Amino acid sequence: MKASPEFLQAQEKMKPGVLTSDGFFGNDSRPLVDIIAADETSMQHLGITFENAAEKLIKLIAAARPALGNCITVDNTWEVCVDEARGGLPCPFRDGLYSKGIITVTNRDSGKALVFTDLSFHLFSKHHFLQGNGSRFRIEPKDLKAVLDL
Repeated sequence: MKASPEFLQAQEKMKPGVLTSDGFFGNDSRPLVDIIAADETSMQHLGITFENAAEKLIKLIAAARPALGNCITVDNTWEVCVDEARGGLPCPFRDGLYSKGIITVTNRDSGKALVFTDLSFHLFSKHHFLQGNGSRFRIEPKDLKAVLDL
């Protein structure tokens, strides 16, 4: 996939010290479009669609938001915690401002967990960017499958 000017601008904003101190790439030196392409391939091989995973996460997050700061159990399977933080972070693609709060979804059966932010979720669901390897909020496709029972 060739990087459009929009992707190149977003990639610059995702570097450490621009929008966040750590950036979005972790120790991954690949270009943004290569990370996205590799993750799209991984998702496809695992039989997961971004849309189905996002839909399930939206339901889990919506169930937990009213309990802000407290974890709740959803369908006897998932423990979901939504913690808010002051302020917001802009999307590197310039399409919104997102809460700095941290969301944790744990599958009680597998013990696997996903830890992400509203911005991480947006990048995942809209731009198919799961963040670079080693990034604090990277969403691994295999973990997504295990946590969400997809």
